[in-house]
Amino acid sequence: MVENLIKEKKAQNHIFKMIKGGAKIIDVGGESTRPGSKTVPVKAEWKRIENTIKNFKKKYKKINLSVDTRKSEIMIRAIKYKVDIINDVSGFSYEGQSLSKLKKYNIAKVLHHMQGTPNTMQKSPKYKNVLLDIYDFFEKGIKEIKNKKIIIDPGIGFGKNLKHNLTLISKISLFHSLGLPILIGTSRKRFISQISGDNDSEERIGGTIASVLFLLSQGVQIFRVHDVNEVKQSILVFEKILSNFKN
Repeated sequence: MVENLIKEKKAQNHIFKMIKGGAKIIDVGGESTRPGSKTVPVKAEWKRIENTIKNFKKKYKKINLSVDTRKSEIMIRAIKYKVDIINDVSGFSYEGQSLSKLKKYNIAKVLHHMQGTPNTMQKSPKYKNVLLDIYDFFEKGIKEIKNKKIIIDPGIGFGKNLKHNLTLISKISLFHSLGLPILIGTSRKRFISQISGDNDSEERIGGTIASVLFLLSQGVQIFRVHDVNEVKQSILVFEKILSNFKN
């Protein structure tokens, strides 16, 4: 009981810090999706996030709340507490019936691409053409979701090797033709370590900021990051210098 209270307090402090740093969306999840991670049962997953989800809008009415889950039961429970966005890393394919269960709820969804599962996704991922394969995945998913409240996320590091990640990042503008907001998560990802080698660091803030600023210059609208204040600071400085240069 005491341990749960400590974890909950730590989560609340972290949420407050991110919002103070400039976060407009808080993504809450109870199941790790890192490479090699195992599936968490529904009951355990909900228990991990229940209090945060239930109390979030009481305190932060103007901040968007996203629930990160592959399970429709968790999605529907979260919707009852005014969650704004459903973020399913499986692209709503984990259960097969998630989208049909969500039909009656007018809620925004992140259409996220992942090859395989968190437990298998980094075991020799392969594509015919990573850009076109993921573009086709988005086109199909958009038709299945059948509304325009969609954010697309190509899933950097989710079933992609270094070459795949770099191709997606450098050619990200292709996905603007779909006419939807793009979300990218490069924060602390392994590809930064693969590039930086001896210059790697635990939090990988330098590599995160470099990738965010490039993606920002390519029109990406939403970034999932750990170090909110540092990334926000870099964006403010970058945009100020850019506007001054144009003048």
